[in-house]
Amino acid sequence: MKTVLKGILYFIAAFAGTVTALILLPIIYIAAVTSSSQRYDTSFTIQNNSVLVWDISHNISDSPPVADFWQAMIQEFNIVDNRPQDAYLMEVIDAIKTAADDNRISEMLMHGSLIPRNYGSGLATLREVKNALEYFKSKGKKITAYIEFPTQLDYYLMSSANVIVMNPMGEFTLKGLSSRHLYLGDFFQKYGIGIQTTREGKYKSAVEMFTRNSASEEDKEQSQQLINALWKEILENTHSSRNVPTATLQVLSDTKAFLTPEESLNANLIDRIAYKDEIVSDYIARYSKTEYDTFPQITLPGMIHIIDQSVMAGSSLNTAHFSEQAGVGIIYVEGEIVDGAEAENAAAAEIIAGYIRQARNDPAIKAAVLRINSPGGSAFASELIRREASLLANEKPLVVSMGNYAASGGYWIATASRDVFADSTTITGSIGVFGLLFNAEKLSVDHGITFDGVKTSAYSDIETFSRSKTEKELQIIQRFTDSVYDRFLQHVSDARKLPKKEVDSIAQGRVWTGEEAKNVKLVSEVGSLLDAVQFAALKAGLGTDYFIDHYPRKENFRDLIFSLRHSQNAPTWTRFAKSGILGKCFGYVQDQLNGISHLNDPKNVYSRLPFEIDYE
Repeated sequence: MKTVLKGILYFIAAFAGTVTALILLPIIYIAAVTSSSQRYDTSFTIQNNSVLVWDISHNISDSPPVADFWQAMIQEFNIVDNRPQDAYLMEVIDAIKTAADDNRISEMLMHGSLIPRNYGSGLATLREVKNALEYFKSKGKKITAYIEFPTQLDYYLMSSANVIVMNPMGEFTLKGLSSRHLYLGDFFQKYGIGIQTTREGKYKSAVEMFTRNSASEEDKEQSQQLINALWKEILENTHSSRNVPTATLQVLSDTKAFLTPEESLNANLIDRIAYKDEIVSDYIARYSKTEYDTFPQITLPGMIHIIDQSVMAGSSLNTAHFSEQAGVGIIYVEGEIVDGAEAENAAAAEIIAGYIRQARNDPAIKAAVLRINSPGGSAFASELIRREASLLANEKPLVVSMGNYAASGGYWIATASRDVFADSTTITGSIGVFGLLFNAEKLSVDHGITFDGVKTSAYSDIETFSRSKTEKELQIIQRFTDSVYDRFLQHVSDARKLPKKEVDSIAQGRVWTGEEAKNVKLVSEVGSLLDAVQFAALKAGLGTDYFIDHYPRKENFRDLIFSLRHSQNAPTWTRFAKSGILGKCFGYVQDQLNGISHLNDPKNVYSRLPFEIDYE
């Protein structure tokens, strides 16, 4: 009886504590945020002659990021937290264009440094944002960029500004691009872990991470060709924005890599050297001083919130994207493709397939865009998504839009549609597959561990990890890998209307930029996500009056309360943990190992990009 009573008392105490926390913590958090944001205008009204202030110190993903519980809560109470927040591409574009059309907003101030995560904030994403910035300028509105230690991605975006100002203690990065990869072959050998592989595709080098201690010549060849094309885009963008010859930029990159503010000014990469307070003083002189000791302004998070509130209220600030009649659904495939219904920072096949079914079964959705930003992953999971997408394409117009990456399994999914849009800097192709077979035979023997048993058939234990595979067993597994590759080629052949033999010649695991992919007929058009949406709407006969729905949708506070799900975003401290020398080193290794953790194909057959690009 005492035990039962004690249990009841514990339950009452725990329940009371939970209720108290749910009441007090929001109040404390709101008070803290409000206090920390007092130097900003926290109202949702836009004053005349306001400046749109955009701190770019966040990640721009393709799909709506997983909602932050606390952030959603304070916005529910109509309080703006002006600190940088992760955002998705369409809402950033809408916020910039809406501000461009708002007569109360006079100009824009950009500052900060991008924090790319999970394949976000790549060149393809930033090119679409730059288009929105050009639209802002086309309305006769000036953009000023304030930089301190800009990465090459930061400058790629901020070079759209009319005026670029640099801190006197800043440093300009122009060191070029590199592609690097972690190699575990010697590690596995040293510790007695056996690796056997199957592979289809001369350039399908992702498997080399597990078997070698350096890149193969084929991998170096395609990697060099790819980063050369991306570096050319960065140089030509700087030339176009700043009128600096690309040859001059290449010399600066080869001889200096990092430039002082004075060197940057002399090279015409910036327009002025000044401190932040000087910039603020300039704005105050032009637009007057507010009660917060600054100038009239609205932050990008505030602008996004105004649009969100307007949509929730049933009105719209952008009639081209909202309507009561019919819509275009954008279904996002972002991150490594994994099997199953749950994966953090990855594209879980069953979840994506569910979104596709929702769009297919929604009578209001008349066309769909499959937005792919993925290096690939599980072949089985990729096929599951492709199958659902093809069923949708049988009923409604389906257009594929490729983001920063749409390679390997990402390209596999793209074969669900004949209409494929890619950015010129999209990393795509890599049509090939590989299999991984681990065993602990040597490790076990070295530590006195042995295995024994019985079986009914010759290959009953073919999937055991206790020994290496025989040549006959490898032939059997290779046959399965061959069949997956053949299926991949057939999907591409059917989608692109190309002979299978021609597809094989441009496949072989080779990686292409979006521009190159169009030349070899792997994509239809070079264009943006908005281009793909407009094309899908045109195919569905919607004209210009349609709404856009997102899968997944952006969640608000009430959504989170009902789902009882907290944010899976990386904690703030991890951003700072990677900022130092050791943090960057361990952060890089952690990112590589996280990629390994996503290898969960039921048959251990994968179609994944072999490398990533270092833009910093």
